[in-house]
Amino acid sequence: MSARRFIAPWHRDDLAATAKALELRGQGPAARALLAHRGKPAICHCVSHLLETAPRLDAFDKEHFVSLLRAYEKFCQLRVLSYCAMDTRTNLLVEVPPPPAQGLHDWSDQQFLEHLAAIRSPRQLAAIREQITLLRSRGEHAAIARIRDPFAARMWNLVEFMKTLKQTFSRRVNRHHEHCGTIWDERYKLVLVEPGHAARTLSAYIDLSPVREGFVTDPRDYRWCGYAAAVTGHPGAREAIQRLVSNPDAPDPSDAPDAAGIVLTWPAAAGRYRELLSARPPDGKQKTGSRTKRTTGKLKGNPRPLIPESQALHRHVRHFEDGLVIGSAEFVENVFQWSRDHFGPKRKNGPRKIRGIDTRLRSMRDLRD
Repeated sequence: MSARRFIAPWHRDDLAATAKALELRGQGPAARALLAHRGKPAICHCVSHLLETAPRLDAFDKEHFVSLLRAYEKFCQLRVLSYCAMDTRTNLLVEVPPPPAQGLHDWSDQQFLEHLAAIRSPRQLAAIREQITLLRSRGEHAAIARIRDPFAARMWNLVEFMKTLKQTFSRRVNRHHEHCGTIWDERYKLVLVEPGHAARTLSAYIDLSPVREGFVTDPRDYRWCGYAAAVTGHPGAREAIQRLVSNPDAPDPSDAPDAAGIVLTWPAAAGRYRELLSARPPDGKQKTGSRTKRTTGKLKGNPRPLIPESQALHRHVRHFEDGLVIGSAEFVENVFQWSRDHFGPKRKNGPRKIRGIDTRLRSMRDLRD
């Protein structure tokens, strides 16, 4: 199943037709939920692994990755909610807004050129400016549109964002390590994440990556993750955490104080987010490197106890990387109905429990660690 199908079903051009088809199938609630998502952003967890033969990322590589991440975030008009660059993989939690109806057509030349400065050198920018100025003086507006359109196609587009980011980063890694060839192991994994509780949980899971691997005991000490950037004052990283912990879109009793959509101040948001990061593993020991054993099944006739969700964040949770969709049972079921044609006739519903964890979150796929 192609990951791009689940970037956001409500971002598709055939949204109205899909809603009508749902109505005809007797799925009125799913149809209304789909139309209610019109114009809303999508949140996606993207995981990229390096090949075993590729160079391990060092501090220089990770600094470049974060720099490129911020540059393409700005250019592509997306929002990075959380990230972590490790030695052999990268994790991103990205909010993708729907593309505006007008695209870049209502942007002035100056606005377009200022925006282009995020990914073009001053020399390249000067050449584009000169070309546009000449075409504008001749009244060749169609030619100017042909210059803009390739850039517009890369904006508000997660596929293009990931493609450009990974390709550019690969070239820099190869130059730095005198390596030749691709460094990435296949295509990136993608999970569609429900706003609110699910997004907060995935963000904390990403920030805890270096803790799970044993590099640090506190994510604020690992400079190549979103939480460390927020603690050191990066405005975009702080704003992301404020949005994550203040978002009331998903039903969660802890969201009650923020039901009016009030965005918390940074100190208040930092305190709430810190609670997600602070729970320890059940045995009090930090798991490093390897995946933990499966925690479901039977043991002398008794099921093994479920791990609390907050503690499970310190372990590898396969569903968060391979589950396709993560959220409440209602959200996963809606996405299943919106994308019903991509599943076989034997599949009757969408939500699957996340094995071994005491959580309200559900996955689209039934997986075992």
